[in-house]
Amino acid sequence: MKKILSIFLALCLCVPVAFALAGCGKKKSSAKAGGLYDYDGNIIMSWAEIKKQYPTIFADGGKTIVNPNNRDDTPLCGIIDEKDGGLFVVDSSVTKIDNYAFFGMRAGFDIPASVKYIGDYAFAECNNMDSILIRGLSFDYFGSNVFYSCRELRRIYIGMTRAQYEKIKDSDAYDGLRSIAEREEEPNLFFYSETKAAEYPGYKSWHYDENGKPDFWEYK
Repeated sequence: MKKILSIFLALCLCVPVAFALAGCGKKKSSAKAGGLYDYDGNIIMSWAEIKKQYPTIFADGGKTIVNPNNRDDTPLCGIIDEKDGGLFVVDSSVTKIDNYAFFGMRAGFDIPASVKYIGDYAFAECNNMDSILIRGLSFDYFGSNVFYSCRELRRIYIGMTRAQYEKIKDSDAYDGLRSIAEREEEPNLFFYSETKAAEYPGYKSWHYDENGKPDFWEYK
């Protein structure tokens, strides 16, 4: 019996980190390394290469992404034109996305939980983006008009649950997020929920599919 138990424990420990330990099989998402990826998920420009080619978009030792062009297209737009990328994954070393940081960039985004500050108009006019994954559970500031004029944006996946949001929604730091959560038109905000029976079933929620990618729960 002890031998069987030892084998079972060994098998569980060999399961990739992308799976939840509870039950040794519930699928989770493992974040990609920071960089630019093509539409098939292949990396075409690493974070180190981005920092080397576009040093003006970084501040605070690389912890903050800024837009030196202010309210005009970010220099990062050049990546898309040059590399034909589809997904921009922000590195986990980043903690702040400043005002207008990704203005006009034509890509999808994966934002790590390390980011605690998202500035005003941070993703404004990112017209090719139909969805965005923001893994954060809490923020020091979530700006206003973050997704201004993102014409193709339909879904905003956020790492916090609806219950977590209810506890912080009245804070001034979350004014921008609250304005998105409380409107009915697109883009829709989806809160994370491991099960379809969410604690707030009237609101939209999402989970990780069998491939570890965000997917929304279907409600009839």
